[in-house]
This record gives sequence, C-alpha cells and structure tokens, in this order.
Amino acid sequence: MLTSDYDLFVFDWDGTLSRSTRIVMLSRFLMKRYRIGNIEKRIKEYQIDAMEKVKAMENESKFYSALYDIYSTITMPRIKEGTMDVLQILRKKKKKIAVFSDSNSYRLSQETGRYGIARYTDIILSSQSIGHHKPSPLGLNMIRERLGVPKERCIYIGDMAADIYTARFAGYKSCVLADGADSYSLLKSFKPDYIFKDINLFLEALKSKRKKR
Repeated sequence: MLTSDYDLFVFDWDGTLSRSTRIVMLSRFLMKRYRIGNIEKRIKEYQIDAMEKVKAMENESKFYSALYDIYSTITMPRIKEGTMDVLQILRKKKKKIAVFSDSNSYRLSQETGRYGIARYTDIILSSQSIGHHKPSPLGLNMIRERLGVPKERCIYIGDMAADIYTARFAGYKSCVLADGADSYSLLKSFKPDYIFKDINLFLEALKSKRKKR
C-alpha cells in the first residue's frame, strides 16, 4: 500500500499535477537535458558529485523560462482532475507533501498559488532557485533532509523519464504518470518502481490496501 510504504510524497508540477500549456510541452521536448542519451551520459557524474552545476543547461533553462514568461500572460495551465483529491487524501493520512519542478520560480509560485496547492504542501521548490535542474538529485535531497525523512520512505512522482532518473539519483522510489509528456511505453522501458496511466489510477492506488504497479 503506497500510503503505508512512504512518508514523503514529492510531486513534479508540469504534466504531473497540472496539464502543461503548449509552450511548456514544446520547451520540454526541445531541452537537451531531458533527452535520454544526455541523462544516461550523466549517470556516473551524478553518482560521484551531485552538486555540480551544468552551465549549458542553466543557460538553456533561462531562455525557455523567459519565453514562457511572455506566453504566460496569455494563458495558464489547468490542474488535472484528481489532483486535489490526491493531495487531500495524503494530507488526511498525515503524509509530508512537496512539489519539486524545473519550472522557473516565479511561474511555479504563481501557478501553485492560483490553485491552492500550498495549503496541502510542506515545501514547493523550483530547481531554478537552487541552480540545479533535473536529473540532479540536489532538490530532492534538500527536501528530504529538511523534512527529516529517510530515503527509503520517500517517493517522487513525475511524468518523464528524467523524473525516474532524478528519483534514482536521490535514492527515492520512482513513480510516473503516463498522461503527461512521455508515453506509457517509453516510461515503462526505464523500469520505474510504479507506473500509472493517469493520476486517477494513482489516486485509486492511494486508497487501496493492495500494492499496484
């Protein structure tokens, strides 16, 4: 049972709790740091030194963040149906909840604030604010240490292969929802600890007393 196995649930934002706008989906597709080949090249590096900054990735992120700042004056993403139910059931069970996203700090604050996500979370952290983007494990490590939860009791929920690697590098269990950026077949090929076709099936698993894959 998920709620008995873990004490800290950390969620990605774009594509996981919210439905990404087109510009976010496009930027995620174009960014080199999300490409599988690039992530796999960095596996050894992150295992040796999780604190290293990747300047090329930071500059790339600044470009797409600036592009989104313009676009966000026109439209905003919507949270997925089922998101609030997930957060409410976890809070009711007294679980620690956090959001860790590559969204720029201002956008993440505005979007989570608009939908009242902060009411159910202990920490909302943007990778931009610490200068280390996924798949660097620094953000997840900071959240875990601040909330005082051991690695084996932590799970990271995302929607991309990059999220699976981020969880692994941090020593978290990985969970992915296949209604975001990456397809079910692609996500499954990277062998996450848990995979669900959408957030509503994840919600069912939270309510269930049986372990589901």
